[in-house]
Amino acid sequence: MDADNKPRIIRGYHYTNDVAYGEMKKISYLTPVSNYPGRKENVTFGFLEKEPNSWIQSKEFPNIWNELLEHLCYNAITSGADNLIVLGFDIIQGDEAYVIDRGIYERGTNNARNPWDIESFRASRDYRISRILVDEYNGEHELPELVIHNCIPLERLRIESKICIKSLENVEGEVKNLWGFLQNAS
Repeated sequence: MDADNKPRIIRGYHYTNDVAYGEMKKISYLTPVSNYPGRKENVTFGFLEKEPNSWIQSKEFPNIWNELLEHLCYNAITSGADNLIVLGFDIIQGDEAYVIDRGIYERGTNNARNPWDIESFRASRDYRISRILVDEYNGEHELPELVIHNCIPLERLRIESKICIKSLENVEGEVKNLWGFLQNAS
């Protein structure tokens, strides 16, 4: 609730590509297909801001945003996608939506020798237990990441941004500047 006792509107943003979006249109849902690190539990990851400043301007993890964009572009290109897409949607009552702190996971795995050692296990566990219901979240996480466990119907999704990634000559070199293109995309 906000100061006027009205339910606050919380918006989520999910980064995807046009091939994945085409699949969503076929089944009429954004479905949870990603996994928490170290678990086989399908979720949808996203952000509470279209431009997640805590990720873009992270001092402790200065490359995290670029690494995420590189990962998204790689997945898009290898699936045959032409565009990277940012979907926006309102989070409504009944959505199983949480905010977790990706910084806990990143910090905990920095010294891990492999994904199966005890440090990775602890980082994954601590990351998952940092979750807070989205409507109880007050900005306390360093790298807030939206996690949704349920399907989001297509009619709730809006394309917020789209960029043609096939036109980039060298994805690895150009992805450092991709955020500027996304900001100017419509």
